[in-house]
Amino acid sequence: MAQGLALLQLKLGREYPRFLWRSMVEIKKRLQDFPYLRGAKLANFYIRAMGETELFKVKDLNELDVPVDKQIARFTIYTGVLKLRSGSFQGCANDDPLQSLI
Repeated sequence: MAQGLALLQLKLGREYPRFLWRSMVEIKKRLQDFPYLRGAKLANFYIRAMGETELFKVKDLNELDVPVDKQIARFTIYTGVLKLRSGSFQGCANDDPLQSLI
């Protein structure tokens, strides 16, 4: 099987997506060509899904940032994963005190 994959890689060249050993920056740059994957959340979800299922081979998958939106922040607080001392928070998840916890 390994020989078959090696032959396939030689036939299709290094650009065949299964054999990409690219950095996160390079993959995100290439995704800018696809209108529906340009946003940070969708691009990150796509890269994570492809990397974890090994459809992409990503060098630094552990460096993938997780953009936090309002719904994720609410759910994180609602489930008790993150507890606020004051009991409530008004503001942006990208600002302290939440940003320093993410």
